[in-house]
Amino acid sequence: MKLGSKTYQTAILLVAIICAVIFGPSCLCADTKKADKKQIDLQYCLETARANNPQLNAARYRMLSARDAVAEARAKFFPSVGAFTSYDRNYYEDTGEYDSYSSGFTFTQPIFQGGKIWQNYQEAKRELEATKEEYLTVLINVVQDVSNNYFKTLEQKHLIRVNEDNLKSARYHLDCLLYT
Repeated sequence: MKLGSKTYQTAILLVAIICAVIFGPSCLCADTKKADKKQIDLQYCLETARANNPQLNAARYRMLSARDAVAEARAKFFPSVGAFTSYDRNYYEDTGEYDSYSSGFTFTQPIFQGGKIWQNYQEAKRELEATKEEYLTVLINVVQDVSNNYFKTLEQKHLIRVNEDNLKSARYHLDCLLYT
């Protein structure tokens, strides 16, 4: 059975339209008009990612911990003050009970520990710089990923519109072929 040229073109166009409807992006996003009303900008996406990304939060907390370690290492250079109290009750056979109270203050100033305090302080500062770099690296990666995904999403939305326009055009051409 030989099909005519016009019938063959109509059949091909009909198959193309059916494939576009079945596999097209219009099935993936049925509420495209509702989605267009809720336009989310890149700045909002970046702020949300900065606030909620677990890797970024972990890097931020490591950086804060390293900053506290620097303050702790710096504190070792300064004197430390302490207070103490104690109480003992002793019993001696010849004198009886004996209560002993003591209290006092301590003041300690490290003078020389072979460079240990200075070395610990320098190590804490290097660790802080390393965690700052790690935080910046994670932040750059998060910003890059969010930006890439945002623009891919915009591209996909645009392609949906293009495919919908193509579908309308194909329907129009099919109608023209069927009614001519």
